[in-house]
Amino acid sequence: MDSYKPQKTKGFYRFGEFEIEVEERCLRHGEKMVPLTPKEFEVLFFLIERSEKIVEKRDLLDAIWSDTFVEEATLARNISWLRKKLRKFSNGEKFIETIPKRGYRFVGEVIQHSKNENLLIIEEETFHEVEVEETLSYEDSELKKHLNENIALPEKTSVSKRRNFSKFLLISTFFIGLIVLGGIGFILYHNYEQNDRPKILVAKKVVPLTGERGREQSMSFSPDGNQIVYTWNEGKGVSDNIYVRLVNGGKPVQLTDSNVKDSYPTFSRNGQNVAFLRDYKDYGELITIPALGGTERIIRRIFSGNYSISFSPDGKYIAAIDTENSEIGGQYAIHLFDTKTSERRRLTASGDFSGETTPRFSPDGKSIAFIRLYNKSKQDMFIVPASGGEPRQITFDGKTITSIAWSPNSEMLYFVSPRDGNKPRLWRVLASGGEPEIISIEAGRIGNIALSPNGSTLAFSAIKNRESIHRVRIDESTSQEILISSNSNLSPRFSRDGSKIVFISNRKGNQDIWTADSDGENLLRITDSMNAVASPSFSPDGSKIVFSGHRKGKGGIFVVSSQGGEVRHISTESHAAWSNDGEWIYFASKRTGRYEIWKIKSDGSGEEIQITKDGGFIPKPTFDGKMLYYTKSRFSGGIWRVSVDGGFEEEVKAFTENGYKHFVKNKLNESGSHWTMTKKGIYFLTVDTDKNHKIKFYDFATEKVSEILSKDKIPPTAQTSFETNGKDFLFTVRESRDSNIMLANLSQ
Repeated sequence: MDSYKPQKTKGFYRFGEFEIEVEERCLRHGEKMVPLTPKEFEVLFFLIERSEKIVEKRDLLDAIWSDTFVEEATLARNISWLRKKLRKFSNGEKFIETIPKRGYRFVGEVIQHSKNENLLIIEEETFHEVEVEETLSYEDSELKKHLNENIALPEKTSVSKRRNFSKFLLISTFFIGLIVLGGIGFILYHNYEQNDRPKILVAKKVVPLTGERGREQSMSFSPDGNQIVYTWNEGKGVSDNIYVRLVNGGKPVQLTDSNVKDSYPTFSRNGQNVAFLRDYKDYGELITIPALGGTERIIRRIFSGNYSISFSPDGKYIAAIDTENSEIGGQYAIHLFDTKTSERRRLTASGDFSGETTPRFSPDGKSIAFIRLYNKSKQDMFIVPASGGEPRQITFDGKTITSIAWSPNSEMLYFVSPRDGNKPRLWRVLASGGEPEIISIEAGRIGNIALSPNGSTLAFSAIKNRESIHRVRIDESTSQEILISSNSNLSPRFSRDGSKIVFISNRKGNQDIWTADSDGENLLRITDSMNAVASPSFSPDGSKIVFSGHRKGKGGIFVVSSQGGEVRHISTESHAAWSNDGEWIYFASKRTGRYEIWKIKSDGSGEEIQITKDGGFIPKPTFDGKMLYYTKSRFSGGIWRVSVDGGFEEEVKAFTENGYKHFVKNKLNESGSHWTMTKKGIYFLTVDTDKNHKIKFYDFATEKVSEILSKDKIPPTAQTSFETNGKDFLFTVRESRDSNIMLANLSQ
């Protein structure tokens, strides 16, 4: 996905011995093509366009990754890979300089020119400079016309008109031959380079294969590609069974009927059997069943039924996850199970890691790809020979990977990961190693994936979270569902007078900002064609809405009328909050090296003014316009306050003393949506030792804390965030987590 496109669509840039051709989006060093990923090229060109200037990290992130939120580590990795490739071709010459705590600067001398300026002097005393194009892009008829029109080369004005025609013809012939030979050479070289590099795939024509209520997932193609086996819980909870259906339509055929969870079915390579796992919570079983239905055969008991499996191409083995004694506890790793004798052997050696998951035999049977977990938050993909040996690491960012599939030729791996943001996306990487490339699929959140045997069709589970907004009154014991759709409703906020609600919903496809009356009626869509919208809130008079997001290459803070209309970009920062009079917007910025609270005029004019000096992240001003309450960092467990004009910064001890710090450190939630400002005080969430949520109130007048809502008044499936106007509380409640199986074409 190309998020940043160079404004200049034609021309060349030279630095050192390198040359960038903008139109072709390629970098060359002499006659050699320098292999760059799309993101590496965009980062390099963005820096070159601003040569000798400091480019802030945030500007780079907003320009190159405008369609999603990514961490600075993603930018740092791309810079590192880019530097290595430039050094490799330039004997270590340095072109990109790091400016500590700020960003980067391109320090090489840059010369910009067009194709018409790439000139070759044939004979200085007789002719003007003769134009030679590096890329021959004419059709045969156009080439003949072009050469005929340019056969009479312009003369130098100081040369006598007495020309030697034979000399002219000789040089002209030489010139034509040079163009033709150069063009042929470039085309051959270009084709070689293109064939040598992987082509970017795009998933097209996404259509549903299934559409029943509940979880439909964990699919696998039959060897001929005509059938898919998958799991479905029939919308009835934890009991998942195995089903088979034709890819081109028809009703599903149920293979298993158990009252527990059957998962991760996969066809044997001859298509006659299906292997799957059955989970009994305390242990699992590896089972096979005929693909047409019949008697089950238990191959072996294993420690768990919650990890996927893979058949070897010859059908002799199943790769599955087990522990040394097949009991819970100990290091879980890849084992190969003999389908006839049920004997097993561990494939990988023990080491300094937590466990291994998701084994996948390559189609040629020579390798197994898998995921190695180091802890709950760090994991990477590896490949190990099917005969055993030392695993080879493929990914290096430590991000979660939820599913893996091989290309038919065993040269490419497809996988699902949120590696450049919070949303799981489809990626691919060469089995020989390299930088993963993203594959665009406009189909929401992706779960499991499977690739057809010929590689033309991708099957994936599209996860749909059905979330509604509930209102709870302090004086009532039950909650009322006021906003519901088949997808998500998130981040509700009251207007100052309590008559309106602003929230985020994907009920029309994209995540957009919506408003409604406080009872959920009179829905109005406010934004369209935005990306990654977050944290909307009304201005004090209710006439405007401020929010974070991305639009047309710009990221940060935006303001829009509460009736919809033009969206104005205010700042490149985040975590915006209105001042009491609506004249200012407070926000968090890391421009000084750590997050601090700043403010800017709500129309985006004037200078940005720093408020805090000792750290500040999520701002919330009081309704009287005098004080600013805030958190200090992403996961700080306290709340501080300072005058809206700056000055002495102090921690409000009452929050720490009443369980707020314990809550934040357990939830690791940076949104600030679990403490809310009202006219008389601050409502905040806590959690007790039994992990029960409670809402407490900090009174500005008395500086005392009291309990407002206990666990019996909070919806049991409510997310750990809320909003209140002092009388009513809004919660986002997860009703279900459904998934359906989709099919997409992969085409060049």
